[in-house]
Amino acid sequence: EFVTVKSLSEDNQPVGVEIFYYRPDRSLESYIYAQKATILDGNIWMLSGINEKRWVNGKETVETKESLQWKSIFTGMTLKELTMPSSTFSIRQLNQYITYLQNTDQPSIEFKIALWQKLGRTILTLAMILLAIPFTFSVPRSPGLGSRLAIGVIVGLLTYISYQIVVNIGLLFSLNAAMVTLTPPAFILAIALVLVYQFDQRH
Repeated sequence: EFVTVKSLSEDNQPVGVEIFYYRPDRSLESYIYAQKATILDGNIWMLSGINEKRWVNGKETVETKESLQWKSIFTGMTLKELTMPSSTFSIRQLNQYITYLQNTDQPSIEFKIALWQKLGRTILTLAMILLAIPFTFSVPRSPGLGSRLAIGVIVGLLTYISYQIVVNIGLLFSLNAAMVTLTPPAFILAIALVLVYQFDQRH
């Protein structure tokens, strides 16, 4: 079962709903188009303006209906939530949507990366804070303090930009989400810890 929704109305009701039903051999069994839908309680949609097609033994049948009840597959998340960027989802929402995508054999790499980025960004933030220590906690009146601060800012920006590039490459080539999002921050954190240790030994 595969579903597309063209848009949402002003009151967040689905418009232009397409439902595809597939056989185990992935051949198309039936297709339903609804002009609009009203979301009811219990995750039930009342479809309106129905055009339904079925294929049996190579023959196509077409049927029109005024309305049809349909059990929505969008469990646990509203359509409004699904139109939001994946980075704005909570961990619970991401887990639910990843499960739905996997159960319907749809690509889920974007949302897996968004999920692991929650942890990856936390590690990266800690690493960047530690990286700032050698640049900021030095003798206040020592020469070159301003230039060291500028270098620290540049290093921080380059670190963040590099991380985003790596994540996008992982998304582009469908690489392992955990590896792509956690390895770079962990590596940077290790470097930051070494620099902080060396700074502590000198001071």
